Amino acid sequence: MATEALRSGQVADAAGVNPQTLRYYERRGLLAEPARSPGGHRLYPPETVTVLRVIKAAQRLGFTLDDVAGLLEAAGHRPRERGRGSASGRGPGSRRSTRRSPT
Repeated sequence: MATEALRSGQVADAAGVNPQTLRYYERRGLLAEPARSPGGHRLYPPETVTVLRVIKAAQRLGFTLDDVAGLLEAAGHRPRERGRGSASGRGPGSRRSTRRSPT
């Protein structure tokens, strides 16, 4: 039995994020570019919700998007890198380029 693809709003609601977050993470290479419906709507696989929850949980723990990209890549959930730069869009001298140490 095939699972049904989810539209942007459905994924965003299920993961507790803004729909713009999906497009931001696509641009940063954290999420794969989704398929499109005949009407042009983005259609995400259901596992996208889990990936988004992992990203947000890691951020709450103090990981940067660069860190999260590495975690996703190691787990085999990160699509090929797109465009230039890092997953966070920050250079090596940025103020949040390192993870906060746990206290």
